[in-house]
Amino acid sequence: MVVTDSCTFTRIKGGTALRTAEVSGRVVKFPRLGESFYLKAKSLTPGGTFRLVNTSPLKEIKLLSGSEGLLLVTASGSEYLLEAR
Repeated sequence: MVVTDSCTFTRIKGGTALRTAEVSGRVVKFPRLGESFYLKAKSLTPGGTFRLVNTSPLKEIKLLSGSEGLLLVTASGSEYLLEAR
């Protein structure tokens, strides 16, 4: 998978601080093991300029076979699907 500017970030397990189960936005920095992942998206607050979504440090990154996605597993045990749009 090549991460482009436009991605969809979906909560699979955990991640209770994420206010919505799915976020569409732009990758701030390509996912790396041991680092938090950041996604910039449209604000949920009326009049807000943007929303920054981040994870705990990543402990595992899996390329999903037959998919255009990455499974991101965090140190806190949360799991997310990152897909190019």
